Amino acid sequence: MKKVLFLSAGSPCRAVVAKAILSKDLKENKEVSFDGAGIDENKKINENAIKILQEEGIDLETLSPKILKDVKENHYDLVLTICEHSKEVCPKFPKQIPTIHLEFPIIDNENEKTCREFVARLRKVAEPIILRELF
Repeated sequence: MKKVLFLSAGSPCRAVVAKAILSKDLKENKEVSFDGAGIDENKKINENAIKILQEEGIDLETLSPKILKDVKENHYDLVLTICEHSKEVCPKFPKQIPTIHLEFPIIDNENEKTCREFVARLRKVAEPIILRELF
């Protein structure tokens, strides 16, 4: 099983949404699991993101926002930083892990339209990169 970490700055909102969406999209096709973490202690997921995840049929009880210190000792096959700040502070992991930077809009406090654009771009950009890098 391949493991992917999404790392975002601030709260883990983008990383948790990315984890949830791509877990749903790729669960039947590939043996891959996802983790999502934020750099900061704030573990809040905004209401618009929650609404979109519910529309996607994702069980919110399975989501557990994490912060960097919760995951930095884990093994990953690929790390995707999803904002400039997370790219700058991405830690050194125990072994050399391919890290790819993707710039996504902040959705922590944004409107529903921005959250929907994030999900669409995630599917268009991140999903093909994951498939190319791991399979």
